[in-house]
Amino acid sequence: MKFKDLYQNVKRRASVVIDNTTGAVVAFGAGALALSQSASAVAVPPDYTSLTSAIDMSTTSAALLLAAAALMGVYILWKGATMIMGAFKGR
Repeated sequence: MKFKDLYQNVKRRASVVIDNTTGAVVAFGAGALALSQSASAVAVPPDYTSLTSAIDMSTTSAALLLAAAALMGVYILWKGATMIMGAFKGR
């Protein structure tokens, strides 16, 4: 929804309560309240520290590095073997 459409929607739903004795605006209706709630929800992001602090990624990253090192070792051995075999065959 574009801002202009949102503004028009709020403008249609807005209601103002004016005090008869002073002429001051006492309350502004539900449309602006919904707009201010959605704006405040965007302004403050949710706090996920209680969820993310319980996860320990150090063992996972160590396992991934170990697997990558093992694959690189196999690759180096394979290339070395093909180089040696190529040297014997005269390539």
